[in-house]
Amino acid sequence: MRDAILKAADQIESSPSTFDFHTVDRPDLSCGTPGCALGWIGFFANVKTSDRMSFVSATAAALGVDSMYFYERLDQCCDSEDWMNDPALCAKALRAYADAYYPA
Repeated sequence: MRDAILKAADQIESSPSTFDFHTVDRPDLSCGTPGCALGWIGFFANVKTSDRMSFVSATAAALGVDSMYFYERLDQCCDSEDWMNDPALCAKALRAYADAYYPA
């Protein structure tokens, strides 16, 4: 999961227009569909969903947390909720999250 988190951070940082906190569907590089932090993690982790679970919920489950708890952890990683609207800060928070919860 660490690799997927770091790839998500790289994607969001290098292509900020592909980040949208409010998007809950699986992002798609081929057509430019943006994704949220969990969406990009799930994309790079190749998370599969069931009919009962949204893509971001399935990704959070793959991380072993509830999506709201994941977001609270990102808030703590950057001491702010501003990451939700700032791709650079989101990427920074994701890297801190990877270091804190999935150390190398």
